[in-house]
Amino acid sequence: MKSLGVDLAIDYTKEKFEDLVEKFNCDKAMKVVKEGGSVVALTGAVTPPGTT
Repeated sequence: MKSLGVDLAIDYTKEKFEDLVEKFNCDKAMKVVKEGGSVVALTGAVTPPGTT
């Protein structure tokens, strides 16, 4: 996987992916998902820029 440019491969059958502390680019993930595949991304509340 590393030779393909993967920064982090997650084997959901062996790792608790929810415990991994990494940032993911969901836009890029959507571009590489096989037709009929799924990308699931969960996040907490997001504060829009300029509102704090």
